[in-house]
Amino acid sequence: MTPTLKSRFRGCLLAGAAGDALGSPVEFMPLQGIVDRFGPGGPEDLADGIFPAGSFTDDTQMTLFVAEGLIRSINQQQNRGADPDINVMLHAHWRWLTTQGERPDTDTDPEWMRSWLTDVPGLNECRAPGNSCLPWAPGASAHPRIPSTTPRAVAALCVSRRSGSPGPMTPSNSAVR
Repeated sequence: MTPTLKSRFRGCLLAGAAGDALGSPVEFMPLQGIVDRFGPGGPEDLADGIFPAGSFTDDTQMTLFVAEGLIRSINQQQNRGADPDINVMLHAHWRWLTTQGERPDTDTDPEWMRSWLTDVPGLNECRAPGNSCLPWAPGASAHPRIPSTTPRAVAALCVSRRSGSPGPMTPSNSAVR
């Protein structure tokens, strides 16, 4: 049986979440720290880390909200026959931001802040998002928010050149071919 585009997309999301859950206990650990904790073979099973064993991180949360934004963009294009508005992706990221206990510092239509993902309890847990997920501005507080002065493209793509790793959160990694 030839896999469909939809099954490939689902497989990428599932495999990404599984890999994230398996790797979260060693995320950001130096190699020697991994060897010291798990031995030379590394982790052989799910292990506790910052979160309980088997938990995904903000990477999976962001990936799901990016995917939801892409689906909404495609639907908007099909329903209206127009190019998708970048605000569709911006609002997807704002919805994710609310799951981290933050709010965009601009007035938003409450309807933009709702989706089926915002109703999933596991996605409404703060998973320690870093600078690659939260755009910042000079003088940002300890709990950075998306400032209204942040260029929309930066906020919508939510990518930091400082992070050193674009991770699965960029829309380009959502392409399945």
